[in-house]
Amino acid sequence: MHRSAPQRGGVRVELVINGEIIGVWLDETGIHFRADGTRTEGHLPWSVAIAMSLLPPDVPRVGTIEAA
Repeated sequence: MHRSAPQRGGVRVELVINGEIIGVWLDETGIHFRADGTRTEGHLPWSVAIAMSLLPPDVPRVGTIEAA
């Protein structure tokens, strides 16, 4: 994980997974992400992220991510 300058008034980190760079930034509205070199982008509001973290691992997580 690499830290870089804030984006959109939040904190930005870059995750490198199997050579692919995923840009992630955290701000007051939630968790935002974008895959490097693509237009794939998303947003996970804090209320949803916190609720998902409280679910047991065997509970399916569906229909909770909205496009940014």
